[in-house]
Amino acid sequence: MGKTSRKILVGTLSAAVVASIVAPVAHASSFKDVSEDSDHTGAITSLTERGIIKGFSDGTYRPYQEITRGQVAKIFSRLLDGKGKKESVFSDIPADYKDQELVLAASELYHKGIMTGSNGKMMPNKPITRQQMAKVLVEALNLQPSTAYPNNLQDLDYVPSNMRKYVLTLVQNGVTRVDDGLYRPSEAVTRAQFASFVYRALEVGESREEEFEINEATENEEQVLLTFSKPVEKTSITKEDFSVEGSLPAKVEGEGNKVILTLASSANNKKVDTVDIVGPISSDSGELLSNVTIKVK
Repeated sequence: MGKTSRKILVGTLSAAVVASIVAPVAHASSFKDVSEDSDHTGAITSLTERGIIKGFSDGTYRPYQEITRGQVAKIFSRLLDGKGKKESVFSDIPADYKDQELVLAASELYHKGIMTGSNGKMMPNKPITRQQMAKVLVEALNLQPSTAYPNNLQDLDYVPSNMRKYVLTLVQNGVTRVDDGLYRPSEAVTRAQFASFVYRALEVGESREEEFEINEATENEEQVLLTFSKPVEKTSITKEDFSVEGSLPAKVEGEGNKVILTLASSANNKKVDTVDIVGPISSDSGELLSNVTIKVK
């Protein structure tokens, strides 16, 4: 079966998180500084119940406090299916650092390439910016480009070129929602905002538990029938998206999860062994598929 190289969120997260059977720690309503009518309350409640985020010993969540890089590292360490080592991967977090959860989290995220620091330092007490958060979310939860939401950003030029793909991925998946078109990449993220970002990103991954892939390709005289795991967005397919033994098909038709490639006359008398999906083509729910080769039966 031909598949993309993409991985789905389920499988990178801890089994307990996916199953949502972590014992509740504290409800958002029990945080004395989290309002029940806040836009972020639902996210804070859900992530707290799953043991992903935590409040402070005085019973507060401090929703409007800027979240630090160290706090972000610990949150993703709780999410991911793995375990760090008691080692110093950053010069400002020694192995005997007083916050041992952070030592393990820093080790895990560093070795997974999610948080690599700067000049050998993690800067755990420094607030994380919105563009830095985009990179961490996309890398940690393996979010993929999508066509589910349009790009309405007006300040994308202010995002460093090496960070734009991460910000765009959040926008395309509806993880970030900016009515005024401004992402404000250099601004710090509050603890309440971060809870909502993580919650939405998890929803994206969980909704894509089934991969968008091509199941099989069969040849019938002058045509090749491609069967996909999900319905294909018909407007996303063109002849240029496919290559049949190195040539473009003469015609492409799509209906539901089927795509029919009518072969060019020069290929009619040849046995078709493989079809390349150059793409990208899109499922009707926004997943993209490209650079895939499948054998024809």
